[in-house]
Amino acid sequence: MASSVKKAFFIDAGYTVKKGKTYITLILKGKKTVKRYYQYDPYFLVEAPPDKTEILMSVRTRDKRGFEIAPLRVEETERKVCLSKKKMLKLFCREPSHVPIIQAQIPFPCHEHNIAFAKRFIYDMGLIPLGIIRFERQGRIIKRIISCEPGEPKLDEMSFDIETYNQAGAPREDKDPAIMISYQGKGKGVITYKDSANKDVERVADEKAMLERFSEIVKAEDPDILVGYNSSQFDLPY
Repeated sequence: MASSVKKAFFIDAGYTVKKGKTYITLILKGKKTVKRYYQYDPYFLVEAPPDKTEILMSVRTRDKRGFEIAPLRVEETERKVCLSKKKMLKLFCREPSHVPIIQAQIPFPCHEHNIAFAKRFIYDMGLIPLGIIRFERQGRIIKRIISCEPGEPKLDEMSFDIETYNQAGAPREDKDPAIMISYQGKGKGVITYKDSANKDVERVADEKAMLERFSEIVKAEDPDILVGYNSSQFDLPY
């Protein structure tokens, strides 16, 4: 498949693991918002000389599922520490979840093992949030990021909020129901399965129907960004 050079606004980054390889998932906005993938191995730094590479590569441990894991490879690198350059080893892993597990078995000082993987990629590639990136891709796979510069994309947003009920106090997501969802984007409204005399409230059969209806609205409006107050910690997990 031939490669092509494209450009788009960089919206967000996450990651996924497919067939033993880790891919950064990049949310990009051009004529439409799309998801593209960049194969990138997670790593951390080890403060050890090159002749210790064999020791590092011999490390074996197990992940939370009980499967044996090991370092993927080791490369020499250089970092600035206290205004001076210092040679270190870069130890690569197959998955981001392997980093803290393998790091705990390393008998040398380690660095940068607690950086969130997507943030690590953004820093390494010099990406600018909402910036314009130029990249070379084949299909849905990005082969090379060429450049990134500041940008001001026009984004479609939708804000939302849920209300929950617990007679005793703080709601428990595994037991207490969500009773209402309000939203505002291209349109606005409130969805609930409780009685309401407000003509702007859309009433549905039950909690399941309420969630399905809100999902339909989000898919129809197709916002670039969902906005909420503490939504990542409360509304979305709930």
